[in-house]
Amino acid sequence: MGDAFLTPLVAKDHNNNFSAGSVMFEPGARTNWHTHPSGQVLLVIEGNGIYQEKGKQAQAIKKGDVVNIPEDIEHWDGATASSALICRKL
Repeated sequence: MGDAFLTPLVAKDHNNNFSAGSVMFEPGARTNWHTHPSGQVLLVIEGNGIYQEKGKQAQAIKKGDVVNIPEDIEHWDGATASSALICRKL
């Protein structure tokens, strides 16, 4: 499995009620199951990946896709075995 690298872009502060980062997943890299209390949006910038919510089928994601993840939904995301994946996470 590959590694994932997070580059913070915007920090939550008195001007922004959110944070944003850029994540680069090497081929085969993925997150563990996790949740976000305020939800999350994935903007797929490059590559091919997989997104799965607990209890649902995994779905392919690709450049140009937007995944809107509701608050407290357990999920994981990452690259396919053969492709890197770059996402902006808001």
